[in-house]
Amino acid sequence: MILILALPFALLLQGCGGKPSAAEGTYELDKAAFVEQGLKSLIDSGRIPAAAREIGRRQLERVSSILELKGDGTFVNFMEMSGRKHEFTGEWTQKGNRIELRQTHSDGKEKEDAMSGTLDGDHLFLTHEEEGLSFPYPMRRRRAHASPK
Repeated sequence: MILILALPFALLLQGCGGKPSAAEGTYELDKAAFVEQGLKSLIDSGRIPAAAREIGRRQLERVSSILELKGDGTFVNFMEMSGRKHEFTGEWTQKGNRIELRQTHSDGKEKEDAMSGTLDGDHLFLTHEEEGLSFPYPMRRRRAHASPK
């Protein structure tokens, strides 16, 4: 009887404080890959004409993003676009190398959205689907900086 009661409790503890996910950590937008892949996506979808490539490039080069996947299954994404800062929060899950982000708030206000992608080592390849546009967000894991001696 004690063993039967102890098993669910042990599983509960494992779920709360178990081994951290391989995806847990902080990621930064891979700017070069983002610009190239983003331009291709915008042109291929007809959102911008090929002749506007350089204007699109300059706009995409101004985007920055820091994504933190926390051990408690939540995330925060700090993003700057066109000089405006934004904060997106929500929950994330991992199944194998597949990562799903479910946004619940944008700049502190309720707003649902989603992104998904794959984890490959220190690279997280996310895609945002919106009105016929699959927009790539290639991210690279941030490494902790060594403290100076």
